[in-house]
Amino acid sequence: MGLRKAGYKVVACEPNMKEKEIDGFRNLPLEEIVNNSDYLVHTVNHNHFKGEGYELIKTKPCFDIWGEIE
Repeated sequence: MGLRKAGYKVVACEPNMKEKEIDGFRNLPLEEIVNNSDYLVHTVNHNHFKGEGYELIKTKPCFDIWGEIE
């Protein structure tokens, strides 16, 4: 079962694309996503997320498939 079908709101943060929607997902700035989320899934290790981005991401529970966020 997909997360949306289970009732979860799913959005994306793709900093290298300017489109407001990607494959049916709203594309939002990282700060907006973190401030409005209960849980994060880190799937792509863009440079945009490193440093201050990781510090922001660490403020929420997060599944990090790269193992880069400690």
